[in-house]
Amino acid sequence: MSETPDTDLQALFDAQPTVPDDSDFVSQTMAQTDLRRYRLIGARVSVLLAIIALELLLESPIQQSMGMIGSILTRPVVALEGEWLGFLLDPINSVAGLLGVILLGIHWMMRKILH
Repeated sequence: MSETPDTDLQALFDAQPTVPDDSDFVSQTMAQTDLRRYRLIGARVSVLLAIIALELLLESPIQQSMGMIGSILTRPVVALEGEWLGFLLDPINSVAGLLGVILLGIHWMMRKILH
């Protein structure tokens, strides 16, 4: 150890630290938080208004499209004469059922190939 004191180190410890006033810090932080909150609320409201406007503009075309898709997907693939046979095969005897079976087959094949 050295017997001579370090004047720079002594000056550092002797200096009074400048601590900001707590009320100023809190008020600035709250002002920034409020500003962020208002911007976020404004952004959410404008996105909501845009979605509502699009929904109002596209309501009729979307309903018609969904109706057509629903009628196409529920159309039977093969006309079955037997009541019991038609009842048993009804879940897969539609375009939607056929698409589901095809997609399951593709999924199964991809899992076998990749794993």
